[in-house]
Amino acid sequence: MSGLIVDAGPVNSPVLVSVGTPGLAGAAGNPDLISDVFFQNELAYDVPGQAAWNESATFSGYPAFQAGAGMRTFQGYGMGSYVVFIDTTATLHVTEAFQAPRAAGVQFHDVFGLWIGGSGGLDSIANGTGGSATNTTDANNAPADVVSYPDRALLTAPY
Repeated sequence: MSGLIVDAGPVNSPVLVSVGTPGLAGAAGNPDLISDVFFQNELAYDVPGQAAWNESATFSGYPAFQAGAGMRTFQGYGMGSYVVFIDTTATLHVTEAFQAPRAAGVQFHDVFGLWIGGSGGLDSIANGTGGSATNTTDANNAPADVVSYPDRALLTAPY
């Protein structure tokens, strides 16, 4: 597949893109190998407030990209997430822009987050690593980059 563009449109949806067929066994239902060469995302513009926009009690907001818990091999290159909270007065935070299982075969290369507008932003870039991109840390619109994730130290750390 090449050149796929996904537009959420005007309707709320719990999943924007799903890979695999629910209910099928094996890789057909839950693929364990995916590569992404280029991904760009703008977070929701008009969230009414943080309480209405949390993945869980311990994760603020929703990641721009999330690989499922069963993913064991993934290579993400040149992925970016932009904070554009311009149609809300709320201060909104996202725990991490890119979320994936902590496995040696799951890697991100040259990924970033960039605050453009609004109040709040990204608290980290990939699985809790990388700097933040918020209205208080990124006033010059400089991206928070992660050159390579995980680094070698993370590959040997217990999870």
